[in-house]
Amino acid sequence: MKARLKRWAAWALAAAGAAFIFAAWLTPEGAFSFVTLASFCG
Repeated sequence: MKARLKRWAAWALAAAGAAFIFAAWLTPEGAFSFVTLASFCG
């Protein structure tokens, strides 16, 4: 069970990092909206 949680956390971190880099690469506004969305979800 702990291994599954660790794998899920790694995938979530990788997905969040990729989305953040993509949004920041697009526009500062995109990065800001991603941060807003992340804080809203978190």
